[in-house]
Amino acid sequence: MSHSNRKPPKTPTKPDATKTAPTGEIVSASVEDDAFTGERLREKEPRLYETIVRILKNGGGVRLTARLARCSPHTIMAIGRANGISNKEMKAATAATLREFARLGAERLLESYEELPLSQLALSVAIATDKASVLEGFASLIIEHRSLTVDRAEAARRLDAALEIPGVIVESTPLPLPGSKTTDTGTATAQNR
Repeated sequence: MSHSNRKPPKTPTKPDATKTAPTGEIVSASVEDDAFTGERLREKEPRLYETIVRILKNGGGVRLTARLARCSPHTIMAIGRANGISNKEMKAATAATLREFARLGAERLLESYEELPLSQLALSVAIATDKASVLEGFASLIIEHRSLTVDRAEAARRLDAALEIPGVIVESTPLPLPGSKTTDTGTATAQNR
């Protein structure tokens, strides 16, 4: 059987990867920017387009809006950008969604905590405690910087006290006291007997 009647497969055409900026200069653009603009939706279904804009301006979620409109989440995000809905507003809507998710999850956890195995309960309580403190405005991470200064006289006193412990043999060279001219810092080893 001959395959001469077969047509060669179509090669996908890639959209032009450049754009002209308002200043007239040519800048590169990602394929995603060219592929999802929402313009076809605006031309074909202007009422749906305006509904999407209203939903987004009222804090509606991108994925749910995409499912309702039966289009890509990328298209929904492009429509939002084209209509002045900033990433900050979209992040605020996402944060509100996550807060609601956390609230519902906490309620469910509270209802079923007696049925949880102890190992899961301990982890759940630890996470809930941490998240509750974050929601109340407490820091989620505390970094403490300490500078270590050694009081050489105190170190010498502690070493002398260690020499007094029964059953411990300490071999050492003497540590210089503050103001002494010796530069040897001394070494110490201890053994339990």
